[in-house]
Amino acid sequence: MTSTASTTQGVAPPKGGLFSGRRGRILKENLTAYLFLLPAMGLIFVFGLFPVAFSLYVSMYKWKIKQGAFRGAGNYVKAMGNLAYVIAFFIAIGAIALAVMWLIKVWKTAKAQGESPWLLIIPGGLLAFGLYYFLKFAVLVIPEIMKIGEKVQRVERTRELYTQLFGEAFRMEAVAQARQQMIWFVLGGILLWIVINHFIRSKNNTRYLGWFFGAIFFGWVGYLVANFTYVNILAEYAKAADKGKEIAIWPQVISIMAGLLLLYLSWEVWNSASRRDSSWKTLLSLFSGIALLIGAWILIGEIPSILEQGDDALWSGLRVTAWFSLGTVPAQLAMGLGIAYLLYQEIKGKSFFRMIYFLPYITPAVASAAVFRIMFSNRPTGMMNKVIVFFGGEPLKWLLEPTPVFHIGGLEGPSLALIVIMLFNIWTYTGYNAVIFLAGLGGIPRSLYEAAEIDGANRWEVFRNITLPLLSPITYFLSLLGVIGTFKAFNHIFILRNAAALRTVDTMSMVIWDLLKTDNRYGYAATMSFILFGVVLLLTVINNKVQGEKVFYG
Repeated sequence: MTSTASTTQGVAPPKGGLFSGRRGRILKENLTAYLFLLPAMGLIFVFGLFPVAFSLYVSMYKWKIKQGAFRGAGNYVKAMGNLAYVIAFFIAIGAIALAVMWLIKVWKTAKAQGESPWLLIIPGGLLAFGLYYFLKFAVLVIPEIMKIGEKVQRVERTRELYTQLFGEAFRMEAVAQARQQMIWFVLGGILLWIVINHFIRSKNNTRYLGWFFGAIFFGWVGYLVANFTYVNILAEYAKAADKGKEIAIWPQVISIMAGLLLLYLSWEVWNSASRRDSSWKTLLSLFSGIALLIGAWILIGEIPSILEQGDDALWSGLRVTAWFSLGTVPAQLAMGLGIAYLLYQEIKGKSFFRMIYFLPYITPAVASAAVFRIMFSNRPTGMMNKVIVFFGGEPLKWLLEPTPVFHIGGLEGPSLALIVIMLFNIWTYTGYNAVIFLAGLGGIPRSLYEAAEIDGANRWEVFRNITLPLLSPITYFLSLLGVIGTFKAFNHIFILRNAAALRTVDTMSMVIWDLLKTDNRYGYAATMSFILFGVVLLLTVINNKVQGEKVFYG
């Protein structure tokens, strides 16, 4: 007994502390991971999120070199007409729907785990409003910082003066109040979270807190956007009443929103047809989807009349960008896949051909575009005109030709000048796509091809039933990258475009450039850039919905 007691007394009790035990080890690992991620998160915020947020801020002002009067949704209404109000309400509804979805997640998870996490809504709400006041603080302090440049004009510029003016910007009453509210909300949320987490122990507490935080923040954002849009519509009605005019914003907003809702329901009903257990139910679903589609088409018939009220430069830029994307992305994918499939065969010099096809992608865009400009010169002595004359044709204007290459009813195709730019884009990115497809082909197991050959499948059947499905993730990635790239394309278009083409090659990026560089309309250019950002985001969501669900990951 004595020896046992002495042995027991000689063993030091385990030390307690914040990082002791299993929970402490997990906390330590998480903190280490976040510390390593912190620099990258800072870079993403400074060079990714902040420019987007600042662009949104600038787009709400009349900004021509210097910040002008606050215009609210005025720039967006000028660009898109009353469609801007429809989009704003959809953003508000989407934010509120996201908040409700997160609350439903909390309820379902808590019900499944037999927990009651609703007390965590308090720290979640405090942290959400802390983020809101941080954004408010940023919106208030940035204009004051930007005014420093005006304040130092015609005075001796010293470091002490800049430090003083910078400090005064942060000490402004509204700025200081927002900063103080942010600090109190964040500190209150963190302290309350620690206390609740200490007394109510659950492995799901962090998830509950995140869901409550997101639900309250996005619900509040949705309310603010809806209220902002409502106030702007009332202001437009008040202006129209003063001028003795009649406007129909509310009927247009309600009609289009109802039409878009029916369009979504039509898509869901149509997709549900394949899941029906009988033929008559399948037919009923198909007919219901068609009926909803017709109803949606009737209700959104207001959009063409609204577009006439918007800026012609916006719709012209979007139309040119759409033709540019449709004319390049499918061709790049098809040719890249064909080249990759040929290079995948056992042929001599595969590495050399891979390098040759990839070379256009790594060639500087400005230099290669300048070469294309010379090749497609409008002079009879130009390279491509010589080729056409050799085969008995007439010389073409190429980059100077604004006439559409075809007319189908009221639809005008791309101009010859735009087709030349399309050819450059296809030449540049086909090799890149081929290299990526080659990597995907190398990842397909040989045993699948051998089994197909044993079963008697020919080359086309093997390609259609094995190669294409297993390459669908790469096809999805390249198509998504291609669409985003064409909507953001700038360098080679800037080099190849010519005033004689009459804006038939001016994609959205060129429209934004002209507004910014030529007209110095920074606020309106920011509006256009944010609209382009929204279009790219919408296309990404649609592509993910339509094509992403059909991707086969093996």
